[in-house]
Amino acid sequence: MTTPIQTPEEAQQYITRALGLTCGLRIIPFEYGWIATVIVPEPEDPLDTPTGTPRFVLNSSTGVIISCPSFPIRSVIDKYVEAMTTGSPLPGAQLYPPRTRIHMELTSNEIMHVRYLIRPQPLPEGKTPAAGYLLTIDKLELDYNPTSYLDTQAAHWILEQRTRTGDWPTTGTLEV
Repeated sequence: MTTPIQTPEEAQQYITRALGLTCGLRIIPFEYGWIATVIVPEPEDPLDTPTGTPRFVLNSSTGVIISCPSFPIRSVIDKYVEAMTTGSPLPGAQLYPPRTRIHMELTSNEIMHVRYLIRPQPLPEGKTPAAGYLLTIDKLELDYNPTSYLDTQAAHWILEQRTRTGDWPTTGTLEV
């Protein structure tokens, strides 16, 4: 990113494009950038009211977007400012830009399980890739092992492809 994001409109457009969102966002400025909260329409049935809405924090200087728990906005701001001033970890997971490219390759398709070779590649290019390992998915329970963040993302992508096409994908690439 070359130009700081200076207006709520720029922030909304940037977050929407980067995350592929189609919903509306409420944008709130703060010292390091913008807090965005998804605008959730009122459900017809009050029992269907969602329990929390995601909060996204956009650093207006770097363009990095993180997702935060649906804590009160003041709490998210306080935690973010504290992290930025002390160097402690940010209070959420980085969504954009992606930090890892996951390559997936089907290695076995057995009666009860499928196994994929998972090869994480750190981004940007040029960093040393992590060693590949196997991800096993139980076909009946749809459980998977191991269960790290990257494995969860890979398993969800694989299961989504399986649902759409009816077949286990042979290869795939995902950026998270």
